[in-house]
Amino acid sequence: MARTLKIDCPSCNALLVIDPATGAVLRHEQRKPPSAVKDLEQAMDEVRSARNRAEELFSHNVDQIAHQDEILDKRFKEAMKAAKKDKGPPPLRDIDLD
Repeated sequence: MARTLKIDCPSCNALLVIDPATGAVLRHEQRKPPSAVKDLEQAMDEVRSARNRAEELFSHNVDQIAHQDEILDKRFKEAMKAAKKDKGPPPLRDIDLD
């Protein structure tokens, strides 16, 4: 069995050396975080793609709102059909319980 465990922290990118018997952290080495600097073209491409996704989502929602009355009407009709098919016992009223 290993004498120590070496674990990379996924959130802070630090190296933790842990004693398996006690669970104590023996050593903590802070590493330099990976560089998040991108070139300008990559950043502009990400902005453009995010803008395109937002425009597509907006147009989809506008279409959905425009046809909302039709959609709700169809759902109501389907629910009425299902309710007519399901002829279970009538619901109990308070007066029936006496």
